[in-house]
Amino acid sequence: MYWKYDVRSYFEQYTNFDNASVLDLGCNHANFLRYKDHKDYTGIDIDAQTIDRNRKKYPQKKWQYYNGYNQMYNKQGNEPLVLHEQYDITIMFSVITHMKSPEMLDLIEYLKKHSSEILMSYFSTDCYAAYKTTCDYRNIPTDDWNDIKKADSYYLENDQGLWTFYNDDYLEHITGGTTHDTKYDTSSILGIQKCLKIK
Repeated sequence: MYWKYDVRSYFEQYTNFDNASVLDLGCNHANFLRYKDHKDYTGIDIDAQTIDRNRKKYPQKKWQYYNGYNQMYNKQGNEPLVLHEQYDITIMFSVITHMKSPEMLDLIEYLKKHSSEILMSYFSTDCYAAYKTTCDYRNIPTDDWNDIKKADSYYLENDQGLWTFYNDDYLEHITGGTTHDTKYDTSSILGIQKCLKIK
């Protein structure tokens, strides 16, 4: 089982995909394409089986398996991300939510060389629902939210994985991007993540 959600609709709150070349980094099960087709699309993921399934379901699209390290989903990964094309827009839904700050910043700097615009969802220390939902879903005891709200970044880390929460102002400061709220309510996975936009 895996989450099914309209990634395209989420990011359309912040950009226009018409006629744009799109790189979907952390494409998962092609949720960007699930509800609406897109002509110039490339999906990359660190799960080889997911990429194989996407190739079979959407053979006309471009897919790339990337054996990169991820503390939660691919601890054995050891390859750097290599891109050979330029993209109008790069999107990452729930990718930096599972990365620590230095790794996230290195990724952004690399993507800036290959994309005119970068959009990524993230967990905010301004959204208690995101924290509570994550803890409840993973059966993790909650810490003092007042302390978390004061932190620049907070790592919820255990043997199940890593979830990163960022202070909005701090995230803007270290990335040079702008943070944005979402129209979705917090009952949805789309509603517990804000968006960082770098252009």
